[in-house]
Amino acid sequence: MYHNGSGYCLAKLGRYENSVKEHGRADELELDNYEHLNDLGYSLLEAGKLDEAEEVLKRSISLAPPDYEFPYNNLSELKRKETKPDG
Repeated sequence: MYHNGSGYCLAKLGRYENSVKEHGRADELELDNYEHLNDLGYSLLEAGKLDEAEEVLKRSISLAPPDYEFPYNNLSELKRKETKPDG
């Protein structure tokens, strides 16, 4: 919980690399936690690591219940970023 909360706060501060590290630590502690994976994917997305973000978000989707929409929303945001000329 600590690492996930820290990662969220760091992302809000625009410190995406640090956010990725904290969310990664949360994922290491709970490997199949789809919520942690979604948050890690979002941090990767904001850090500009689109390929990694896509992989993590798809993993979150595969583990999440059907009504958990956050990774789908983040994957849509990733696709929008990919199609923008400035990335």
